[in-house]
Amino acid sequence: MKKIYLNFILLVAMIFIFSSATFAQLTPACSPSYPSGGSSWRISSFTLGSFSHNPTSTVHDYTNHTFDMTAGISTTATVISNGWCGVGTAVDFNNDGDFNDPDEILALPPYNASDPATYTLTITVPQTVPSGSYRFRVYNRTGNSGNGTPTDSPCGTYVYGNWVDYTVNVTNTSGCQPPTNLSTSNILPSSADLSWAASATSPTSYYWKVVNNGDNPDVAVGISGTAIGLTTTANGLNNSTDYQFYVKSICGSDSSVWSAPKSFTTPCDGTPSAGTASTAASSICAGVNFNLTTSGNSVGPGITYQWQSSPLGIGNWTNISGATNSTSSVSQTVASDYRLIITCAGSSLNDTSNVISVGINDPVTCYCIPTGTNSNYYINNFSTSGALQNISNLNSGFSPGGYGDFSFTDTVAQIPSGTVQFSGSYTGSTFGNKIWVDWNHHGNFDDPG
Repeated sequence: MKKIYLNFILLVAMIFIFSSATFAQLTPACSPSYPSGGSSWRISSFTLGSFSHNPTSTVHDYTNHTFDMTAGISTTATVISNGWCGVGTAVDFNNDGDFNDPDEILALPPYNASDPATYTLTITVPQTVPSGSYRFRVYNRTGNSGNGTPTDSPCGTYVYGNWVDYTVNVTNTSGCQPPTNLSTSNILPSSADLSWAASATSPTSYYWKVVNNGDNPDVAVGISGTAIGLTTTANGLNNSTDYQFYVKSICGSDSSVWSAPKSFTTPCDGTPSAGTASTAASSICAGVNFNLTTSGNSVGPGITYQWQSSPLGIGNWTNISGATNSTSSVSQTVASDYRLIITCAGSSLNDTSNVISVGINDPVTCYCIPTGTNSNYYINNFSTSGALQNISNLNSGFSPGGYGDFSFTDTVAQIPSGTVQFSGSYTGSTFGNKIWVDWNHHGNFDDPG
């Protein structure tokens, strides 16, 4: 009996270890967010082929639930969503923890304005996907979920909704399959190193092609070549250009479909142009934002911008924090000069724009003007006492627009740390009182104290 018992325990342990290992290759993935709630807004049923499941609102990870699909073969799926929320499906085909790669979003059906809503989808695993196990996500989007940020992303931020993950076991029956896991390195203005993981079907060689981003590799001429191994270098590229590269396997007289593409961008080259700097503000009130901009400047990948400022006419230049776009919003407290430094990352060369000067307005012209529309309610008397010089502004009446400026005729003066008493009388109703002083002469009352 003891021997039989031990064999049984060993068998159970072996089954458990084997079952756990089935899903070990799945990479933890990013998740969508539904901050407004997901208990009533959720995926309530998912069916694909013979697989069917009713997830709960509190569990997202069902990767221990699996179903099978064949690359290149379409399968019908049915999703039921509650709470007036639409749906989407995606698969992490390269197991990199996101769904941002080409062909990883499989279905984004139009919103069905009903509750619950049934969505019938046609799901096709691309022929470029090799045999293996992958994370399959069903998630809410559109309707009460909103469009998401980024739009329709399987890892976006939505309003209401929920999501669930399963494992799909893909079988690719092709005798000549493309390579996987394309990557780039040492990207220069005119060249880039390309690499990929070996095809599962042991081809004799690989044929690669680099084309402009979005071009069809079957049509575009591009830059291409043959490689025996898993690496090559693409030469003759243009600087500041968005590219994609593809690879297919050569299996004797047969060849695979193109792999999923890998995008990359070549950096700029040479000396950039800072263009002509300008601003619409010749003089500005302290603390008020205005735009610095440039025209005729270099643009493209690898171009960076940095605006600098100096006190007017001094030439003591410092970088403006956060002013790193061709058009940047800034403010000032003193009259200042500005210029733009543009740098090309590919060459490390830079250019400096012309200098533009912005003056500072007299604070008297910068104060905000409060308004009042009812002439029956106003401050009629205001006076101070206890100061070196006091105000006595009595029977002033209603000022046009509800605002009276007496700064040129009435002044109060007191020594530092001295106190001033004030009194006022009002016409029309009960009022509260507040007094502001522009201590730093900036033309506003926003500073502390």
